[in-house]
Amino acid sequence: MTPPPRARAQRPAGKPPDTASLREAAFHHLARYSATEAGLRRVLERRVDRWARRAEAEGAERDTLAQAVATGRSAAADVARAMVANGQVDDAAYA
Repeated sequence: MTPPPRARAQRPAGKPPDTASLREAAFHHLARYSATEAGLRRVLERRVDRWARRAEAEGAERDTLAQAVATGRSAAADVARAMVANGQVDDAAYA
């Protein structure tokens, strides 16, 4: 008989992702993977979405959460554009 699977511990939501934390996440992602601007933006948006799910599970207010998600998604797009401007992401070379 096999033991029942253990549930993964839920990480605390912490503070909402901001430009600095998303930039750091982008650097870590680009250190391991090549990406297009759109691909990097999706990676960062998923990070914001994961934070939102954890914050909602902790009881965050929907209005506050929606505003933080909108701000985080905007910051994710800004960070992805900045990575292109800095030469960290080159869509033409990726294709």
